[in-house]
Amino acid sequence: MPRSSAQEELARLRRAYESQKHLLEKLHKIRALFVTAYSSTQPAEKMGLEFMYAVGDVLEGQRVEDLNLRLISREEVLRELSDG
Repeated sequence: MPRSSAQEELARLRRAYESQKHLLEKLHKIRALFVTAYSSTQPAEKMGLEFMYAVGDVLEGQRVEDLNLRLISREEVLRELSDG
């Protein structure tokens, strides 16, 4: 079995890194949504439903700015994202 060249290996590692980076960005957004929803004083059932729809939208690639949020504060989610 022939060995791959150093350039092919580097390209493979870059693709793997970009894939992981993309996943971590989504998880970071979901965490910000969770922290914001959890600290809300809204009814848990309604908040949970909106949270689950928002998580689905994030997993599909939607930006936080474009999410359809009514109970979860978009501004707080964005603040949580920037605070880390």
